[in-house]
Amino acid sequence: VFPDFDQNRGMRRAIPAAYQGAPTDVAIQSVTDENGTARPFTVETDDQGFILVTSRGEGFVQGRQTYVFTYTQNNVTRFFADTNDDEFFWDTNGTGWQQPFGAVTARVHVPSALAGSLTGQNACYRGYEGSTDSCEVVVGEEAGGTVLTVAGSEIGPYQNVTIAVGFQPQTFVPRDDSYLGSPLGILQLLAVLGSALALVWGIA
Repeated sequence: VFPDFDQNRGMRRAIPAAYQGAPTDVAIQSVTDENGTARPFTVETDDQGFILVTSRGEGFVQGRQTYVFTYTQNNVTRFFADTNDDEFFWDTNGTGWQQPFGAVTARVHVPSALAGSLTGQNACYRGYEGSTDSCEVVVGEEAGGTVLTVAGSEIGPYQNVTIAVGFQPQTFVPRDDSYLGSPLGILQLLAVLGSALALVWGIA
């Protein structure tokens, strides 16, 4: 809900470009309103490690507005030794907002193929970064899988709602962090070999 005077032209969403040291390969698909009508947007990366998706209109926006940001990410789970499980441990609205939130609700949809790996060890936290103030995780069944819902009211500026969902160990294949696990590593090795061959050929 924007103020009834000229102050804002739209909304910006900051998405983590990496998680626990692994790139999340953010791919922005669309930004729309509540009716599915496309909104204009730009994408850039800041120096804090976030992908910034900005939907800015030609004029100022006022009153109630809906922005639907659709995107995909990879490498968003991690094995945690202290709990001995794979976890989806994620902030929902994030701690970067200067505005308060009347309410925050997040739903995590786990498809049937993965639902059998859920351990039931789930958690929700609300407040400033590092807060241990807990909130409820409601687990329900819907067509196609399991849905975990968390909610928080009166979320203030720089406050966030976090959800943690536990899965059995080795549910997810971890990212290969070895040198040759990245296409860039292979390309770099080929470039070095090519340079070496060129040097040998030049000497010959």
